[in-house]
Amino acid sequence: MPTTQTGIAIIGSGFSGICMGMQLKKAGITDFLIFERASEIGGTWRDNTYPGVACDVSSHMYSFSFEPNPN
Repeated sequence: MPTTQTGIAIIGSGFSGICMGMQLKKAGITDFLIFERASEIGGTWRDNTYPGVACDVSSHMYSFSFEPNPN
């Protein structure tokens, strides 16, 4: 079985893990892997729900300032 080696391992694909990957790519570093134990990305945002709780901050506040998404 072939093996893969990489220079950087990012543990978790939540907000911070995705941000780290984006910043590495922006810096020209592509030799990294993001590991996630769950079947999909999202971290805390994926795993936790708070019934009856509302968000009092506009959703655009939950975005990467260096990667704006107009949609």
